[in-house]
Amino acid sequence: MNEEILIDVKNVNKSFGKRKVIDNLNLRVCTGDVYGFLGPNGSGKTTTIRMILGLVFPQSGQIHVNGHDIRTNYTDAIRDVGAIVENPSAFLYLSGRQNLQLRANLYKDIPASRIDEVLQIVDLQDRAKDKVRTYSLGMKQRLGIAMALLNNPKIVFLDEPTNGLDPQGMKDTKELIVRLAKENGITFFISSHLLNEVEQICTKVGILMSGKLIKQGSVKELLSSNTDIFEVVTADIELAVSLLKEAAYVKSIQTKNDGIVVEIDKNTFSQLNGLLMTHQVTVTSISQQEKSLEQLFLELTSGGEKHV
Repeated sequence: MNEEILIDVKNVNKSFGKRKVIDNLNLRVCTGDVYGFLGPNGSGKTTTIRMILGLVFPQSGQIHVNGHDIRTNYTDAIRDVGAIVENPSAFLYLSGRQNLQLRANLYKDIPASRIDEVLQIVDLQDRAKDKVRTYSLGMKQRLGIAMALLNNPKIVFLDEPTNGLDPQGMKDTKELIVRLAKENGITFFISSHLLNEVEQICTKVGILMSGKLIKQGSVKELLSSNTDIFEVVTADIELAVSLLKEAAYVKSIQTKNDGIVVEIDKNTFSQLNGLLMTHQVTVTSISQQEKSLEQLFLELTSGGEKHV
C-alpha cells in the first residue's frame, strides 16, 4: 500500500526584507506520520507552518497540501486540515462548548453532535459548560485541539503544543496526540523545541537550521548510526576535551558538570580508553549511552565542542 503524501514542500524560499528565513526547503509528510519539526529559536519553524497553511506565501517554490497547491487551490488544500498555530485562540468569558460552537460556524455542515464528539475525545465533556477562564493551561490546550478536530481533519498542525504546561498537562497532551494518531488515523505536524517530547511521540523528524532542512527521516533511522556514545565522569574535563578534540575517531564532545559525553566511531572504545589512560586523565567511570534525539540535534546544530 502506497503512502499518500499529505504535505509536499518543494524548493521553497522566504525572506522578510533582506533577511532570508527559509532557504530552498524540501520536506514531505505522509499519511500516518507524527512528524516532529525541530529547530532552534529563529530557525524558521513557525514561518514554515504559516506558509504550509497559506497564511503567508513564499517568494519561490511550491507547497501542496492534500494534493492541492496551497496558493492556487487554497479551499481544497485546507479542507481536511486542523491547526493550532502559536497559542490556542479562545474567548475566556465563554464556555468551552460555546467556543466550539463559534468555531464550528466557520465550517460548512458541522453537526451539533460533532461538538459533543470532540469534547469527549479531549476529555472535556464534564467541563464543557464552564467558562474557559476557569480552565488550566492544559485544559485550554485540549480545547484548542478540540477546535482543530471539528472538521474531521486528515492532518493537524500543532505549534509548540506543550509550551508552558505543567508535567501533568504535558503528559495529557502527549497521550492525546498518540491516541488520535493511532485510533483516529490523524497525521500530525508538530513544531517543538522539546526534544525528549518529540522522541517519545513522533515517528519522523525534520531538523531546521537557519531556514535549511539539515536532516529528515524516521526517528529510528536518525538514531541508528555507525557510532557509539560514552559518558565519561572525570574531574579533568579540560584535559579530556583537549585530547579528544584531536582524535580522528571522535565525532562530537559535550561537556557536563561532572565530565563529558563523547561520540566515537564504532569499535574504537579501546582507543578512547587508551588515550585517556596514557595521558593520566582521572576517570571515575565510563558508561555507554543510547543515542538520543537531543544528542543528534546538538551535533547537527554544532552544540558540542567538536562537530564533524
